[in-house]
Amino acid sequence: MWSSTNYFDPEIFEELEKDTLNFSSKGSIFLLGDFNSRTGKYSDSVCHDGHNIITKDQSDSDFRLSRRNSYDNELNSHGKRLLDISRSADLKILSGRVSGDTLGEPTFHGRNGISVIDYAICDQDLFSNVSHFVVKQPCSLSNHSPIVIRMNINTSISELNSSHENNLLSRLHMRFLWENDSATKFKDILRSSDLQMLIRDYSEDDIPNEDVNTSLGKVENMLISAAKRCLKIRIRKNRKKK
Repeated sequence: MWSSTNYFDPEIFEELEKDTLNFSSKGSIFLLGDFNSRTGKYSDSVCHDGHNIITKDQSDSDFRLSRRNSYDNELNSHGKRLLDISRSADLKILSGRVSGDTLGEPTFHGRNGISVIDYAICDQDLFSNVSHFVVKQPCSLSNHSPIVIRMNINTSISELNSSHENNLLSRLHMRFLWENDSATKFKDILRSSDLQMLIRDYSEDDIPNEDVNTSLGKVENMLISAAKRCLKIRIRKNRKKK
């Protein structure tokens, strides 16, 4: 999995293309995040009307992908680069063509309007396992809408629990109740001295060899720590068997 950062830097797409080519030979590719790329309804597949054909592209015959829909019809320079990478690596954009988001809902709501700049993009092996792609409403903490991907993966619970280090899904059961005053409470906690110290240490911590998952894990821990101090945890009740 590759998560985008520093997306205003044009060189990020050169790094992305190199990483995609490198890791495609080692396994499946899944790109997720804010790419600041507006791709409109332009195709992410190579046109078969001519000689520019990717030989391993079997989307038309095997997957029969529908054309992407989108509320955002604009195409910017970052969008062109992202589409080029998708075509060259035979990757597919989920938004606007997967159950849960067949219309291409906007992912960014700014003062100048809406746009689609947050994406989930994967190769065809993973695409066949995607069941839903959902764009949720933005919260008060961000202009971006959370995106949720549901995948069908043949992995048993025992395999997931075999290693605590690799069990990144162990926290997904925790759900917090978001009430009318939750935004104010959450902001107050984030402004507290101890949380500000953690945020400052994270911002000043420049470790070039630290991978994306480790970095995101630190951010996640800070947010969960803040949420536990001010939000109620939704308790999931077990259904009684009939």
